[in-house]
Amino acid sequence: MIKTSKFRLLIYVFSLTLCFLLFKQSDLTHTYASSYAYLNGHFFDFYDYNKVYFVRNDYLPLLYVFFAVWNIPLKLLNLLPDITSHSWMITTPVEMIWSKLMLVAFFFGSIVIVQKIVWLLEVQKIPFSANPSILFATSPFAIFAVFIFSQYDVVGVFFSLLGLYFYFRKEFIRFALLFSVAISLKYFAVLIYAPLVLLIEKRLIYLVGYMILGLLVTLLQIAMYWQSEVFSSHIFSLAMSKGSEATHRGIAVLVGFAYLAICLFAYFKRGTLTLETREWPKDAIFCSLFAYCLMFLLVRWHPQWLIIVTPFFALACLYLREKNRLLIMEIIGYISFIWICANFFNADVGVNMLSGGVFASYLPDVHRAARDILSPHLLSIAKLLFNLLLLSPALFLLHEKKENFLKHPIFKRFFMGERIGTGRIATLSPIKKCAIFD
Repeated sequence: MIKTSKFRLLIYVFSLTLCFLLFKQSDLTHTYASSYAYLNGHFFDFYDYNKVYFVRNDYLPLLYVFFAVWNIPLKLLNLLPDITSHSWMITTPVEMIWSKLMLVAFFFGSIVIVQKIVWLLEVQKIPFSANPSILFATSPFAIFAVFIFSQYDVVGVFFSLLGLYFYFRKEFIRFALLFSVAISLKYFAVLIYAPLVLLIEKRLIYLVGYMILGLLVTLLQIAMYWQSEVFSSHIFSLAMSKGSEATHRGIAVLVGFAYLAICLFAYFKRGTLTLETREWPKDAIFCSLFAYCLMFLLVRWHPQWLIIVTPFFALACLYLREKNRLLIMEIIGYISFIWICANFFNADVGVNMLSGGVFASYLPDVHRAARDILSPHLLSIAKLLFNLLLLSPALFLLHEKKENFLKHPIFKRFFMGERIGTGRIATLSPIKKCAIFD
């Protein structure tokens, strides 16, 4: 049972409530309003019907189904407006609060799953401040994505974490099917699905089976709507446009080789699938973390995406001795994240989210932008610090492995001149190191 003081809990709840009510980004309105078509009976012509009002819908139907199911109570209470091409952006406070509550439900559900993973891994008693579920719940990146930016990537995160939970329970079919749902919600999850599968399976025919299961939910949804020209012409356009925003080709090649190295490591990694040695879950968590971090190094990421990697940063703390270093890097990285968002995503953050919140009509108009205060001249430094945050788990892990290597008896014997088992240390010059064999 995780316990904390009532004062800290009160501050946490107050902060989240304030963010929940004050901010919202417009993408959420477009998505949950699009889902009303299902509630109005447009099951098979969903994309064609919505084109008239919303121009395009970029996601597979499952995401809209989640919103439609969530909005059934409002439909029954007659609290949903009629959608026209001019009215969907004008939403009521009830709609905004109810739609954001779905994101909050998935967020806290994800926190519970992280805690279940910690219990499953049978980690020894850890300090409250270093518990991965607490680190995830209080991460500024996660709070920004859910409570401020109001984005629905958290839905995919929930199913990814649930799949990871069954992965560690060795219920691999459930793991594959849950990741299949996560991949169909946002394609990011396929990046970590591949190395996770390669860690547990080496036989080609079974690898093919896992890949089919992982893509099953996506393929079924595509098959359902492929006859729609509106669907087939737009459904992959968003993903392709984000992929085309990659950085310099040389960096893309390096990142590609790095991801291939992760997959090869996972495939050739030999060992028993047991939780007791901690090697298998450690490899799974760090392979997932590195795969996601490589993606952020490669493409021009969007602010809400950071939530997909946040739980893996939190779980990585289980396997790092110096946890505080990672937490300090998170603070530095978040400051740089704010700087980057203020200058790169000025149309999506700042006062624009404030004007979309529940209390927007009660707040005065603000004409200053965040980039007026956070100078673009320091943007290169901010990007460097943010990239260091992404690389920090790997750097800290390598540093700790180096320390372990320096303490290893073999290293001491050949490089430090120690006599193993004799209690005597011979100080040797580099030329006479062979004397240790006397």
